[in-house]
Amino acid sequence: TIDATAPAAPATPTLDPASDSGASNADRITSVTTPTISGTAENGSTVTLYDDDGVTVLGTTVATGGTWRITSSALTDGVHRLTVKATDTAGNVSAASGELAVTITTVGVAPGALSLASASDS
Repeated sequence: TIDATAPAAPATPTLDPASDSGASNADRITSVTTPTISGTAENGSTVTLYDDDGVTVLGTTVATGGTWRITSSALTDGVHRLTVKATDTAGNVSAASGELAVTITTVGVAPGALSLASASDS
């Protein structure tokens, strides 16, 4: 059997709610530098997670039952636009998925300066 047909592009990946430490578990802002990303792709295909440039590999796994999960390698602070591609067993590579923008922020925000109310200043 000759298979020269690339698999369909995987669905846009999602950030696992447990990896989203922002104000809500759906704002895609996190202090987790190795977030878990998941999605769907052709069953049995090898899924590769890429950083912004579409070249830097952050992890790979095999889609089982059409779903996959990858814990990313360490990401630096800033916005990362993550995509995935699926490679079928014949070696055909899909187009890239849609982008998942995730903001990594490990630097805390310092509290504002304290002030004394004038009524309390004696």
